[in-house]
Amino acid sequence: MDSDIQQDLAQTLMRQLISAYQTIQPSTYDKIMHKLRFFNPLKITKNRKFGPIILASVNLLIHYLKHKQIISPQNFRKFFTLNIRNLTEKRFVNLISYAFTHVSLPHLLSNILLFYGYSDNISKLLGIKKMFLIYLTGALIGGVILYWQQKKNRDQSNFNGSNAGYTALAGYTAMLLQNYNRQMVGINIPAWFECLISVLLCISQQSNDFKNKGVIEITGFLTGILLYYIQQFIPQKQYLKRDLVISII
Repeated sequence: MDSDIQQDLAQTLMRQLISAYQTIQPSTYDKIMHKLRFFNPLKITKNRKFGPIILASVNLLIHYLKHKQIISPQNFRKFFTLNIRNLTEKRFVNLISYAFTHVSLPHLLSNILLFYGYSDNISKLLGIKKMFLIYLTGALIGGVILYWQQKKNRDQSNFNGSNAGYTALAGYTAMLLQNYNRQMVGINIPAWFECLISVLLCISQQSNDFKNKGVIEITGFLTGILLYYIQQFIPQKQYLKRDLVISII
């Protein structure tokens, strides 16, 4: 692969990872999207130009209404969520709910839709099946950690294990592009280190329950790196083809 193409790919991919991770934080706009039948988040999030703008605008509107006390968080949560933990107390179902959604079935669906909507570049780089397996592994491990923490501390954290799925993808793709170094202030910064810094910055923005948040997301990041080394011992198809790279750029 030409070095220019590889650098452009790495820059595009890192921007996509950071943008996706910062946008897919658990919030309120995803719940309202799934309540409005005419609002199709899958189509909107796949629009690279207007998708992030629309999602950010809806998010800001909801937070503005909450800030002005036009709607209360309690009423919003009651109206827009369906707590799947009330449906059954089976341990396996609880684990799945911890892994992918902290309050509701709509949030689970929106996580999946937003994941595919913002992962266009990553899917072309890795392939849908491989990408989903990395995400699924990270999310389940994050769910196990959150389940154990909440059972031990009896706290009601607003975070969910799916964040570990996104950071697992970040760790894996950073290792995939580990030969790429970005020039910053005269220093070569490896892609994996840049990606780790972005994960830490996202964690630092969360003011509540910092400890649980950090453990879940760092574990996901390390899971992605571990999966990269594991797959070195397994025969693989070569996903990183020149025509795919050109289509991504």
